[in-house]
Amino acid sequence: GDSNTGLLRFGTNKRNTFGELMPGQKFWAPVIDSIKPDLCASYANVVIHCGINNIKLTHADIKSCYEELSLKLSQIREINPNCNLLVDPLLPTKDHILNNRVNLFDRFLFNDPALRSLGVVIVPGFQDFVGAGGKLNPQLSKNLDRQNRPDILHLNELGSRVLAGLIKQSIFFRLNKGEDKRKKSSRIN
Repeated sequence: GDSNTGLLRFGTNKRNTFGELMPGQKFWAPVIDSIKPDLCASYANVVIHCGINNIKLTHADIKSCYEELSLKLSQIREINPNCNLLVDPLLPTKDHILNNRVNLFDRFLFNDPALRSLGVVIVPGFQDFVGAGGKLNPQLSKNLDRQNRPDILHLNELGSRVLAGLIKQSIFFRLNKGEDKRKKSSRIN
């Protein structure tokens, strides 16, 4: 994943990690080219969260960036044909022009029949990150970066928890074959 996956952790602490039911490993991939399909060989669940750093370059061709991601997903599927392969849409940003590029990339992602034939699942729920004017929700994002400049890209702790929850929910939904197996409470509050 990219920098927005920095606060996501694997381990047994239920508050700050995915928990004991989701052991795993996080790999740093700031750009699509740095995704290493061979590192995905032994995992039951593979989640890809990458692409914003590719498309924020003004000279980058969005379709080419998407095709590069699609190729990586195909390579992962070839190496690990039985994994649950999930991909996150790109998060919105606080920049209108960059959001046009995000939206185009995400349209390629949502409308690509080749991904469906590969069994790739697009993690749902990313509309939760959209705030006023289609920009990144300020309640889920950082105000300033490390250099004290306005931060247009990065999630805050709450945003990271929302991201983790969406990923976790998608994986468990797939593992349970679409059935909600959470314990039902008969208690009425």
